[in-house]
Amino acid sequence: MKILHVVGSIDTSGGGPSRSVPQTCEYLSLEGEVVELLTRPSAQPVKTNTSTTFQVSFHSLLDLVLYAFRLNKKEVALIHLQHVWDPYIHIMALAARLKGIPYIITPRGMLEPWIMQRHPRRKKIAMWLYQRRDMQKAVCIHATCEAEKESVRALGFGNPVAIIPNGIDLSVVPCFEKPTSTKKIVFLSRIHPKKGIELLLQSWQQLQLTDWTLEIAGEGDSAYQAQLEQQIIANRISNVHFVGAKYGTEKWDFLSSADVMILPTYSENFGIVVAEALAVGTPVITTKGTPWQELETWNCGWWIDLSVTNLMQAITTATNCTQQERLEMGQRGRKLIEQHYSITMVAGKVKQLYEWVNHTTDEPDFVREPHPSVTGHPKVLHFITSIDKTAGGTTAYMQLLSAELKPLVDLVVVTGLSPNPVYLEDVHVQFFDLSLNRWCSLATEFRKFLEVSQPDIVHINGIWEPQCWLFQQVAQGLGIKVVLSPHGMLESYILHRHSMKKKMALALYQRRALRRVDYFHTTAQSELDQVRKLGYTQPAVVIANGIKTTDVLPKTEWKAVQNILFLSRVHPKKGIDLLIEAVAQLPATALHITIAGEGDAAYVEELKRLAIQRKVAHQFHFIGGVYGKQKWELYQRSDLFVLPTYSENFGIVVPEALYTGLPVLTTTGTPWQELETEKCGWWIELNVANLTNALNEALQLNAKELKGMGMRGRQLVGEKYEIKEVAKEMKEFYTEVLNEK
Repeated sequence: MKILHVVGSIDTSGGGPSRSVPQTCEYLSLEGEVVELLTRPSAQPVKTNTSTTFQVSFHSLLDLVLYAFRLNKKEVALIHLQHVWDPYIHIMALAARLKGIPYIITPRGMLEPWIMQRHPRRKKIAMWLYQRRDMQKAVCIHATCEAEKESVRALGFGNPVAIIPNGIDLSVVPCFEKPTSTKKIVFLSRIHPKKGIELLLQSWQQLQLTDWTLEIAGEGDSAYQAQLEQQIIANRISNVHFVGAKYGTEKWDFLSSADVMILPTYSENFGIVVAEALAVGTPVITTKGTPWQELETWNCGWWIDLSVTNLMQAITTATNCTQQERLEMGQRGRKLIEQHYSITMVAGKVKQLYEWVNHTTDEPDFVREPHPSVTGHPKVLHFITSIDKTAGGTTAYMQLLSAELKPLVDLVVVTGLSPNPVYLEDVHVQFFDLSLNRWCSLATEFRKFLEVSQPDIVHINGIWEPQCWLFQQVAQGLGIKVVLSPHGMLESYILHRHSMKKKMALALYQRRALRRVDYFHTTAQSELDQVRKLGYTQPAVVIANGIKTTDVLPKTEWKAVQNILFLSRVHPKKGIDLLIEAVAQLPATALHITIAGEGDAAYVEELKRLAIQRKVAHQFHFIGGVYGKQKWELYQRSDLFVLPTYSENFGIVVPEALYTGLPVLTTTGTPWQELETEKCGWWIELNVANLTNALNEALQLNAKELKGMGMRGRQLVGEKYEIKEVAKEMKEFYTEVLNEK
């Protein structure tokens, strides 16, 4: 009986799978398997060494349907599908199920987060129509690295996953001696936005390595290549050459001619060109979007986070190495490939996998079954409906907390799809389409995901969205303990906004959710007091939010107040209209008030009209959202921070401003009474008169007095609101929850 392999294309322009799949098939046939490879017709298919036990068949989509119809279970032992999303692959998955033939799917990197976020609407449709079922019914999923396995698990698939890398046929790869440097760095891959070539060109432009050349080889969309070439011309980037596609002997000569091979990719499930470069003895620079950490452990290259700065540093380090140092790195790289990535070794593992699937041998040690956490830490799953950059303080809190919590617990974040999600580095993030019209499907998807991931605790962030209640309900139905953080959504101001909607939500689901939650987490005593006032008596903990103090750019000089900063969501809750009214009542001054933050465009225009009416429009400047270094520089340039909010459960911008060295003016709608007790700001009842008086007081202070307030604020935040300490408190709380009988 034969093994069928199915791949959409083996055209020379088709990237890594076009080469690795036929090569694996060929070596499987040498291991005694009878293999047929099905693929589309193409203009330039890769060369294959067919034999009596290895055949390649070219079929159009229609021909493939007819082929699938004629499939005979008695003749085919197994089908190995090499890709996802492609209808060509789906036809054979469906045929396998109908005929009762087991099948394996190799996603080939097409389930990685970077890929999932490209054309997400198409992905959602395909997942709903056929892809999820195709994956779920596979007898096994083949991943080429541990990271790809995690991507499979993140999408909720509980199939066994076999981790087998791609292989290199070392018999056709010469190992070249390189006695002299060519001062050449090469890129060899598809010319595609995923490959990070724009960042490479930016790095090369800034480095200005006049005695080195960069050669870019590969095929791709001609319009995209023209765009890159235009970038080179417009920015006058020197010593860069596009040299076209390289195959066969020409490819090996090209890789061996280089001092360094570079692949600045956003995402690769394997990156066959890395193995090929190492096989010829060329050191490699690539990114953590690939699984090539062994470049570091074997000291045969550089494995970096993708950024222009990091690329510049790696290229500088590589070019500053002596030729002997690069030669020794290349020799170690060749040895790595010989020991772990030879095609004979890989084909042997694939054959062993097939034997296990067909019940003729025990489960191999490279097959991973889904299992609970074995880290020794509690497994905690945080649910938040959005981590979009525009979603406000809860998103910022999640970004900060996850970075410090991930070493302390086995952390997973579940959230909804969004246009601009923040990046949670090295955190397992699972995205779901949370559309309410998918309610029944969502319940099923949540349950399957929780059954696979098996968290010890589910931590819900936020209320009022029905999806939060649904996730809580599913988790508790599986016996998982649930912690709820209301994040200020039970404050009086919030309850009175759109009160009819709130009453309906309470009646339909929210009251039950609040009554049934196992534990509450609040960020201030005042928030817990409000929870108790509403009649909820479950165990609770108060753990404040925090900031990463090392991110902050502290002020180095102070002057009398001229620049006032508001930085938060632009929303009616934030009291910006009252700030405009208060400024209008101040004596004529040269105040410059910056309003920074995302918000509804119509509301922003309403505020601008109010400023015009009060004749202070020249003093107010709406600049939109600011993030990262730009945000900290904005704090640093300001003299006073103002948050005239009606209600905040914490107000993360307050400690950010304080640690910068800014005095802060905010309201009793926040928990920041310490502004008064520590003499680092103003904590007022919110109305125009109080705002005006506090602003007048601030305007009377001299630079020395403002600096004193700023330094006391820094001390307060450093002692109580550092995110590392917050994460430790949260870990202790989770441990107590799990130890509670």
